[in-house]
Amino acid sequence: MSETITQKEQVLIMLAEISNQLEELESIIESSFTGLRKDAYEHEARKLELPKDRLSLLENKEYREARKNAGALKLELGF
Repeated sequence: MSETITQKEQVLIMLAEISNQLEELESIIESSFTGLRKDAYEHEARKLELPKDRLSLLENKEYREARKNAGALKLELGF
């Protein structure tokens, strides 16, 4: 009977150790994924910079052309 209790205690100790190891692993994984998430976000943000800049240039160019054409149109209507 005492041997059975000892085996049960050993199993409980082993399970407690496994639980502690899993908690440590969870902490490590969480910090690792936090870093990976941050890196991925920064990477994607950098990839979007060039198209964003190109779009801004196109919008500014269209705005200038629209203002230029609007001024020319006003002059034509004035005659």
